[in-house]
Amino acid sequence: NKTILLSVDEFIRLRVDAGYVPTVEGLGVYLNLSKDTIYAWAKKYRNFSDALDYLMRIQGEILQMNGLSGQYNPTITMLLLKNNHGFKDKHEVDHTSDGERIGGIKYIVPKEDTQKSA
Repeated sequence: NKTILLSVDEFIRLRVDAGYVPTVEGLGVYLNLSKDTIYAWAKKYRNFSDALDYLMRIQGEILQMNGLSGQYNPTITMLLLKNNHGFKDKHEVDHTSDGERIGGIKYIVPKEDTQKSA
């Protein structure tokens, strides 16, 4: 329905113009729909799915830019980016020894005790 798609676009524009992050929850309030209905429509209707994807891309962009500039709380920003946009903390493990690649591992097998305790 073109009216719904225009309403989604209008909601995004209103939120951004007011300096807010557009959210799925906010869209639900604006359209008087539950989140379940929004996600069901996104699965069923390609155009609505594209509109919801656009909302999420705008949301991610705003969070990144305002998070990097210090305008948003970094903890909340990272929480939203991790939960809604697939961001992850990067963990690197150094599989070297003093910066040099480990060539191999030697296994030391203990000798069997030849003396048995009585």
